[in-house]
Amino acid sequence: MTTSANVFGRQTLLDAYLDVQRDQLTRRFTSERPETEHQVARRAFLTGLEHLFGITLNPQDPDGQVVIGEGREHLERRVLMMFFRSTANSYLSIRTPWSNYLEASLLYKVMDEAGLWDTVRETSDDIRKSSEELKKQHRVLLNLILSRLLGDRAANTFTEADLAAIGVSVPGSDLEDDWQ
Repeated sequence: MTTSANVFGRQTLLDAYLDVQRDQLTRRFTSERPETEHQVARRAFLTGLEHLFGITLNPQDPDGQVVIGEGREHLERRVLMMFFRSTANSYLSIRTPWSNYLEASLLYKVMDEAGLWDTVRETSDDIRKSSEELKKQHRVLLNLILSRLLGDRAANTFTEADLAAIGVSVPGSDLEDDWQ
């Protein structure tokens, strides 16, 4: 990995936010377990990108109240942020009937023997394609809202050196989550 090849822009910020939100959803069901090394690294990466972009997408208290008396711009940011988070949650909830299967050979065998497999496969393919299209549409919305929230910073890009200067490293793809 070379420093000059790694440029991080708005899409990286969006992906980092979605990764951390996915981790937080997972932690709701496994809160008794400590965060994995990868979860900690992803959260630190998002925090670093937020710092560089000058925005907070993942606040400690996401349910803060809108204060109407602070001006139209403040109200717009709060409302857009609320919709951004809602759209991200919707994006992360898109699933198929096969989403939680790591291995489904027994399921396939039973369905095949019952004469269901051809129809299940075709319908599952349709659901998968619809899910992929829904994800694309959600990302269009997320990108639109994030662009507005960032304003003139929407086209900014940063390098690994920029992140290192504030003490943040890029999570390595070789880090694996614990599957315990």
